[in-house]
Amino acid sequence: MSMFIANLCPSTTFVVYRLVHLCQKLLNSVFLTDMVVILLSSDNQFGFKKKSSCTHAVYTLRSVVDYYVNNGSAVNICAHDISKAFDKMNHHGLFLKLMQKQTP
Repeated sequence: MSMFIANLCPSTTFVVYRLVHLCQKLLNSVFLTDMVVILLSSDNQFGFKKKSSCTHAVYTLRSVVDYYVNNGSAVNICAHDISKAFDKMNHHGLFLKLMQKQTP
């Protein structure tokens, strides 16, 4: 498509760009509207969500730990950093599992 656009005059290029952008916005809107039930996540998930951050996760962890310590319980925490896990995983296997669960 870039070769096609390169041969057009600048105003036509802008029109094509705007049409592509509009189609993209429309498809995103339709996709997100139809998939909202599938894309719902737990309130306990902090990553990959709007208005949520590591600070929220740390605050929640701290609140839970403080609650149990203040009530006389021992608290043991195990943390594992899996930030690079998605880059190293078998994506083909992930897509197969998603298809088996009939995820669109």
